[in-house]
Amino acid sequence: MAAPDPPFVREPEDLFTQEVAPALDEARREIAGVGLRPQRVFLVIDKYEGPGRKEGALVERELTELDPQPAVRTLSAREVAGSGGLYQAGDVALSQISRVNYTNEQLRGKTLAGDDLPERWDFFVAIQDYGRIHAEFYNVQSRPVLLPTEWKMTLRPRNKRAPLVIGPD
Repeated sequence: MAAPDPPFVREPEDLFTQEVAPALDEARREIAGVGLRPQRVFLVIDKYEGPGRKEGALVERELTELDPQPAVRTLSAREVAGSGGLYQAGDVALSQISRVNYTNEQLRGKTLAGDDLPERWDFFVAIQDYGRIHAEFYNVQSRPVLLPTEWKMTLRPRNKRAPLVIGPD
């Protein structure tokens, strides 16, 4: 199965990103294909017609499913207790996010130029377990960290007025 085109393609600058990272992404797709990644992860931008964020009617919802599926892990009580207040119960760690398909700006909910989204737009991350139609919502807690093989980031649960229903794949 061929991977869909990423939402924004940039020309990789280094040999690792050009040669090794695409092979890692393909291996991650295989892992997801055999059911070892039971969640779908989406970057979500809600666009409202009102003057401020979440004011007025929702005009448009932009969903970008992360491909390949990243690893999703709820932080342990030990990690939360040892973080010195940095993490809270319910925080989620995302790892193995493609370094080829996504930019720091996309993962933080910024424009590609690094600017904040317009005031009327709301950015969050949705995680949907397979077999469910509702997704859980998260804010980006930590800046995405680019490692040689992947992006990593931490998410914090958030409240949302209406559930996000995502149809089956």
